[in-house]
Amino acid sequence: MGFSERLKWLTLENVVDAVLLLSIFIFLLYFFKPELLLWDVQTVGGDTAAHYYYAWYAHHVLLPQGKLIAWEPYHMMGYPVFQYYFPLGFYIAAILGYLIGLNVAFKISTVLGIFLLPFVVYFAMRLMKFRFPAPVLAALFMLVIMFTEINKHNSVYIQDNLSGQVSEMLSLVLMLLFLGLIYSQVMQKKFKLYPSAVFGGVIIAHAMLTPFFAVLQSTYLILLGDRKLKTLKYLFLVFVLGFLLVAFWAFPFIFDTNFEDAKKVAKEINADYFAGMMDYKFYAMQALALVGIVFTIRNKDRNAGYIVYGMIILAVLTSLSLVSSHQLNLPIFSRYYPIYHVYSAMVAAYGVSELLRLTKKNYAKCIAALLIAALVFWGITSTVKIIPVWIKWNYEGVAVKQYYPQFMELNSYLRDAQFEGRVETQLMYATGYGNSLGGGPFVWDLIPEFSGKPITGTGTQGLYSLTFSIMEMHTFGPSGLFTRNADNFYKQSRMLNVKYFLKGTHDDRGEPLNIENMEKYFELKKTIPFDGVSSVEVWESKVNDGKYVYVPDFEPIRITNSSGRVSTILDWFSRPDLVDVPIVFREGAAKHSAPNLDSLPRIPVENNCSIEDKIGVEEYEFRTSCLGKPHVVKISYHPGWRIQGADAIYPVGPNLMLVYPKQGYVHMSYGQTVFGFIGTILSILGLVFLLLLLIPRVSRKIYSLLGL
Repeated sequence: MGFSERLKWLTLENVVDAVLLLSIFIFLLYFFKPELLLWDVQTVGGDTAAHYYYAWYAHHVLLPQGKLIAWEPYHMMGYPVFQYYFPLGFYIAAILGYLIGLNVAFKISTVLGIFLLPFVVYFAMRLMKFRFPAPVLAALFMLVIMFTEINKHNSVYIQDNLSGQVSEMLSLVLMLLFLGLIYSQVMQKKFKLYPSAVFGGVIIAHAMLTPFFAVLQSTYLILLGDRKLKTLKYLFLVFVLGFLLVAFWAFPFIFDTNFEDAKKVAKEINADYFAGMMDYKFYAMQALALVGIVFTIRNKDRNAGYIVYGMIILAVLTSLSLVSSHQLNLPIFSRYYPIYHVYSAMVAAYGVSELLRLTKKNYAKCIAALLIAALVFWGITSTVKIIPVWIKWNYEGVAVKQYYPQFMELNSYLRDAQFEGRVETQLMYATGYGNSLGGGPFVWDLIPEFSGKPITGTGTQGLYSLTFSIMEMHTFGPSGLFTRNADNFYKQSRMLNVKYFLKGTHDDRGEPLNIENMEKYFELKKTIPFDGVSSVEVWESKVNDGKYVYVPDFEPIRITNSSGRVSTILDWFSRPDLVDVPIVFREGAAKHSAPNLDSLPRIPVENNCSIEDKIGVEEYEFRTSCLGKPHVVKISYHPGWRIQGADAIYPVGPNLMLVYPKQGYVHMSYGQTVFGFIGTILSILGLVFLLLLLIPRVSRKIYSLLGL
């Protein structure tokens, strides 16, 4: 390309685009100050403290071993980390951490979606052939949406990202890029398959909502495209190849999941949920979007129709979140609302652009775009109050927080203590110390990182415990289990292998947090003052030997007629009179059965046994003198566990593992399930196929064979 050809790109419109895009980047840096983002300290704030641990685990444990998914024994009685959550953002942080340090890399990963959204929207609209100034106005309008001070645990708003909703934002950004790419490929009749790699990223970044919507919106290309059959074939191949690329993760996520139970525990949504997200900016954006819809119809604009089509789909999906019945329970669709907000802003930008184009003066459009940018920047800086404070809180790190010295003293004590078993932290979530340490209770999830000791739960139980309880693959402590009387929970604490119990002396309201009969089952080992009034107490169990296996006092009983596995386990686990009788649901797991909990028999087991055990990260072994007797292993059940020395592993309440040893030595190890193995093979095949498309001669033959 000669010099004169290059000058053709140097138009007034492109200069204005470049200036405004640079201004957006600088504007974001005004709030997300580089000195905070590049400060080598550990991030906290909302769920972020808990999320940091998983990036840390990927960086220090998984990737050095060449693994993307593996067993993590330090939370929730163990679980396959990243198998049932969305790993892309954590992988980015972990890999980038080798170059710039994990603390800074993790910070960058948490703001990646925020910084990318305006630019990806601009680029996607350019791919969709929107004319100036619609793409750059849409980028500006993304700022208006993101800086809306709302914390509804959704993807688009900065406050939600600061509280930990980072994966959803990253998936949204990739989805918008993907939709722009496939639109460009179909409309230009190129039909190249490389957008499938982006679709794979959409899935593995956050598979809950965006992939489904991407499929729905792509139907526009079939309905209005010139070559419907070829477009259908192309989209099918793109989606299939994208899925294959991440099948190593997606296959076990789908096929090892009990989605039927998921509907039973889903949260209902009502109209009040949306009220806080409908301020004057929302109504202004809707009014401008209406203008955009009018111009779409008036101009018969297929490009704008693509966005309007998606906007209508999102409106329908969001409305469905209010519909809930025994057959249909779709409250999660409420999370489509922020994406609807994004789409309405894109349509609004088109509407404003078309109004400006009525002037037919190029310089007038450019001046108007600059004035709109100035108005957006001024409006945000003059109204935003909470976001700058929250940004500073998160990115100045945990080390400067009020109770950090006490927190590290606690971890130092646990690290030096010689014991087997777990640390119970549930009552720490009821104190206010976590708020002062990390902007929320989830800072206690970092205890394994700092002390090397496992804990029974996690502050992100709102997601993880729900996920694993419905999958029959995770042990969880129901909220409120640890009551004010130790007589009511010492059996459960022994079952969960709790050796050390952390307890605040006061709750988050400053009220004394006393537990009756605590000294009967636990011994106070250390008291750490946190302020002039309250302290954290470390108690050691007297009733738990720290072994990860035991022979129960009573025979396991199979429940044959229950109202539901999850609700039955919750009921059983919270009842001290029943919890010492193990319950199972699978045939062959127990010799005896009962229709429900009220008729649970108590059949004694001779359990004067000699047991020695040893636990590793992905393996567990024990020696026992009680052959043929039921042994409960205090590790979460998962079909990836294999056993030598017994015929089978059965899930037993609350989703631990039950085995009947046939020999004195039993060895258990964790590995891929059948679906995990199949998924890995499919991902390798998908990757090889995609790489072959990079070779010109080979790709031409492949596209010819595929009819593209």
